[in-house]
Amino acid sequence: MFEDEFVQVAEGLVRAERRGRAAIDRLPAARAGTREELYRRVLRGRDYLLSCADRTVRLRDAAGAAYLSPYHFHRVFTSAFGQTPHQHLTRYRLERAAHLLASTSRSVTEICLESGFDSLGSFSSLFHRRFHVSPSRFRVASSARV
Repeated sequence: MFEDEFVQVAEGLVRAERRGRAAIDRLPAARAGTREELYRRVLRGRDYLLSCADRTVRLRDAAGAAYLSPYHFHRVFTSAFGQTPHQHLTRYRLERAAHLLASTSRSVTEICLESGFDSLGSFSSLFHRRFHVSPSRFRVASSARV
């Protein structure tokens, strides 16, 4: 039993390493060492973004955490992850909201605000676009699966 779990964890680590290597290779720098340093910095900025997911966060603050200019951070982040910092943060917030809808009984409004959205209308629209169902229907469908 533990051997199967170990293999699954090891396979996940190998996949993560490959994704990281692919992201590093996509970065706009000639030298491998420079690309690796840029990737480390962008990861620092991404971690900052995700740590602030429940409140308003500015690009310049995430760029500052990465020790890059906002323009350079945005460009390198987009190259590394295939989406802008804003798109990445929005996707993270929506996935977090989906988890809370499925696992708690908090109201949709509470989850909207807790997930970092300022407007229930915007949240509902983005949620529907991402999951093809309203937050309320998502909750009903999630409870039916359990």
